Amino acid sequence: METFERARLDAYFGRITSRFAPAERPAAFLITHLLPERPAFVRGIAGVTDLRAVLPKPKSVHDEALRQIESEGHPCDRLSRELFADPDRAVRYLDTRAAGRSVVLLDVGGYFAPSIETLCDRLVIGFGKLGSSIARLLHAKGVRVTVYDIDPVRRTQALSQGFTVARDREGGLGEAGLVLCATGALSLRGEDFTRLRNGAYVATVTSSEDELELAGLPHVYERATVGEHVTRYVTTGHYFYLLNGGNAVNFLHGASVGPFIFLVQAEILAASAALARGELDPGMHEISPGDRATIAALWLDYFNR
Repeated sequence: METFERARLDAYFGRITSRFAPAERPAAFLITHLLPERPAFVRGIAGVTDLRAVLPKPKSVHDEALRQIESEGHPCDRLSRELFADPDRAVRYLDTRAAGRSVVLLDVGGYFAPSIETLCDRLVIGFGKLGSSIARLLHAKGVRVTVYDIDPVRRTQALSQGFTVARDREGGLGEAGLVLCATGALSLRGEDFTRLRNGAYVATVTSSEDELELAGLPHVYERATVGEHVTRYVTTGHYFYLLNGGNAVNFLHGASVGPFIFLVQAEILAASAALARGELDPGMHEISPGDRATIAALWLDYFNR
């Protein structure tokens, strides 16, 4: 990012922070893709919480962003699925950073999920709606899109919006020429790759460790790089292609969704502040329409130029 872009982003998050900062800041742990522009977001989180640790997602760590965040005094800890797979280990980790504190967990990828009932009785904030956004984008470009989700409500919503819905995952995998994984959980286990149609392309929009059990892929598959960011997996009678090594394909272009991602990040700041105020009952919540309108107005001031 250019210097003026960084300054604009810092000013934007500064306005968001001043608008939503709570009187008392809870401890916070942030799991995030550590991309070049992300330090401004981290500073924003630190403005509405007492940020105790940043846990960068292993496959998306920009070295300069990491150095900058650490130089500003924010501890960066190594992230792995194992860290929070066992509730006792998860509690020990949080206690080393925030013993006795109220805690806000900011999660991209469901890392806290295995221990969430032990860790807290409130809300974990993460990203959602990626899959439906991608489906709508492809549909707008005239691509025939089939949707599958483990949640029957979401499958019903997809049908109501005009998408074809696979009856089961196995059937969908066998027919698709392009499989886009956007669950933030485990989309494809090792045995699922054998069900892919010959010549199918597999891509994720989160991270390989979130979506793909590549370590479980049968050893009979041989790998070969066949193009920039394209790997061919082949065995007798079957082959498929993996894009960007299983890492998010949008990161090939700087995770570019433009400045719209800053709307999402601002809502995370506002939601953190709402949690800090202790006004929410246990359950799923969204920020209020008024707060969303405030964020949108601030965003327009900074980015609609």
